[in-house]
Amino acid sequence: MATKKNALPATSHKPRKGRRPKAAQIEDLAAQAPALPEPAAAEAERTSADRTAESLPIATPTPAEEAPAKEERPMAAAPPSAKLSALDAAAKVLGETGRPMTCPELIAAMAAQGYWQSPNGRTPAGTLYSAVLREIQTKGDQARFRKTARGQFALRPNG
Repeated sequence: MATKKNALPATSHKPRKGRRPKAAQIEDLAAQAPALPEPAAAEAERTSADRTAESLPIATPTPAEEAPAKEERPMAAAPPSAKLSALDAAAKVLGETGRPMTCPELIAAMAAQGYWQSPNGRTPAGTLYSAVLREIQTKGDQARFRKTARGQFALRPNG
């Protein structure tokens, strides 16, 4: 009969090195745990200041004491010195030129007029193309752009 490679000999009752039987581990943990105080001893340890603090009512603000809600102001338009996003700059360029343009043309015009520059992206025209298509898909008739031909976009007449 062949014995298994990792099997323990039948006569050995010693645990393997580094391991302990679970029952011994449980007994050791129980011995190491601190003893819980008796309920009467715990009550005796509490000071009179603790008892007084517990018996005092907690002051909660009444509705009249609460601070009035802040008035919501409508959001103002972005200041002219604020940096435009690529979509906002593309809409501005298309509005100024009045003709359909491709995304590489839009990127060049936005950079030339100082509206927007790529932050060292490898494909700014591809990113702009994707963003314009996403706006057209999500907003539908409310989108600022419309696709006039393959790869060309124009400003929507109502936008």
